[in-house]
Amino acid sequence: MSTIAGERLVVFVDPYRARVLGTLPDGGSVAWTIRKLHSLKYFSPIARGAIEIAAGWAILLVLTGIYLWWPRGRSGGVVSVRGTPAKRVFWRDLHAVTGLGVGGMVLFLALTGMPWSVLWGQQINQWANGNNFGYPAGVRVQVPMSQVRLAEGESTTWSLQQAQLPQSGHEGHQGHEDHDGHSGHDGHEGHTAHAGHAVPDVPPLPSALDLDQAVAAFDRLGLAPGYAVQMPRGPKGVYSGSVYPADLARQRVVHLDQYSGKPLLDMSYADYGPMGRTLEWGINVHLGMEWGCSTRRCWS
Repeated sequence: MSTIAGERLVVFVDPYRARVLGTLPDGGSVAWTIRKLHSLKYFSPIARGAIEIAAGWAILLVLTGIYLWWPRGRSGGVVSVRGTPAKRVFWRDLHAVTGLGVGGMVLFLALTGMPWSVLWGQQINQWANGNNFGYPAGVRVQVPMSQVRLAEGESTTWSLQQAQLPQSGHEGHQGHEDHDGHSGHDGHEGHTAHAGHAVPDVPPLPSALDLDQAVAAFDRLGLAPGYAVQMPRGPKGVYSGSVYPADLARQRVVHLDQYSGKPLLDMSYADYGPMGRTLEWGINVHLGMEWGCSTRRCWS
């Protein structure tokens, strides 16, 4: 939630007694602190740029190493080590064979970590998601969109950092501005007294859904447990429900019209294009969220 001063907080509430148990600054937990340290967000862009350069050189080092390892018709020193430690060929083969496995892991981690980099990451995100209102290619966006970004209200996935929020249609609001203007026309004061002229009924302004109704709508749509709800911002804002569990297939973002509760945009991982799915899968593996604890043990 956001305070009046604009500070974003995570509030822990007892769901049975409706009591506030505590608060933390958004991203202020130990896990998030370690994650920010890992991505160097506490440091200047220069430090992050230096890490990006190091990762780029690591990629080049592995690719050139694979070129040097390539068999080219020979069988020795490809997956086995020749000679004894007293011979130079032994150490050459040991470096090549072990480097093949370790280098593959380094290459994967470097490539999947690059999306967060200062230069390469921003450019690839702009190229992959710079169109279609910031949504990955493959997601159908056919509703009016605002200039507010999903990432401004909550932490989201890499592919949705540029995603814009749709606008609530609130059809009942349209035209009320015109009705208000009728009462102030100069020289028309007498019209209301003319016999036989009935004043048309103006439909009341529709009321927005409250939070309980929005949550009930998200539950009906089947969002995975633990989803976050972003409140509407202004009369054209939307309710946004989003959840990013370790299982990519269950990741989902839904935007609801705040008046009718109608889903304006309902997107899941399956709706991404091939590039979006590949990038998100690589990031998920990099974070150790794919295949459970085995991936975390491997990276550690």
